[in-house]
Amino acid sequence: MQHVFTYGSLMFEPVWRRVVLGHYQSEVASIRGFRRLSVREKEHPALVVSRGGDQIVGRVYFDVRQSDIERLDAFETERYARVTITATAERDHRLILAQAYLALNVDELTNKDWDVSRFEREGLPRFMVGYVAQHAPPN
Repeated sequence: MQHVFTYGSLMFEPVWRRVVLGHYQSEVASIRGFRRLSVREKEHPALVVSRGGDQIVGRVYFDVRQSDIERLDAFETERYARVTITATAERDHRLILAQAYLALNVDELTNKDWDVSRFEREGLPRFMVGYVAQHAPPN
């Protein structure tokens, strides 16, 4: 079992629950040295390595079963690579080794940071009926 750091659509319970089958504990955490960029003409973001000390706040899910890791891999598609990162728990500042999905589709990215609030307000419903409906593995 592995921990998974989510920084975009998978931070949101409706998306997470549609993709994975298990129930997992989670908590808010952050990572440094990465940016969360908007993908051109898409609702979801992409994670890229940053040269600065940029910080991204996301959510870590703990002890995710291998079968659900495979479901997440399928959902993220070949445009993302699963890599090991170190996250810091917001609550107690402990370090957590976790998997995260790093963008390979850099030509599709903008240089604009992804707007989490806008996604929650406007993008989530469209994302659920669009991308999630097309890419989430069958239950």
